[in-house]
Amino acid sequence: MSEVPSWHIVGDWFDNCSCAVPCPCTFAQAPDNGFCESVLFWHVREGHYGGVKLDNLSFVRVGRWEGDLWARQATGVGGLYIDDHADDRQMEALPAIIGGRRKAEPRHRAGQNHL
Repeated sequence: MSEVPSWHIVGDWFDNCSCAVPCPCTFAQAPDNGFCESVLFWHVREGHYGGVKLDNLSFVRVGRWEGDLWARQATGVGGLYIDDHADDRQMEALPAIIGGRRKAEPRHRAGQNHL
């Protein structure tokens, strides 16, 4: 098994989905309709994935799933749109983080959002 690179991103984000406000996923709950259609916008102010800098990149993640993501009992599809100025290494790093192949738990602190 290959070693997971050290990584960290700090930035600003906004999300919206088909669930009632507030979205149950924000509180580690299942979607209120049994499914969720969502969009997540991120601007990485600073970050890295191993030696790959991720500063000033933006991405959009769209998805639709049924079931409880937090209980790992969900199926669905998603897509990730990354800035066109990202290089090949950055294009590989962001999906590794956002797609869940690298363990991530969002944290919020004083106006900053960390993933």
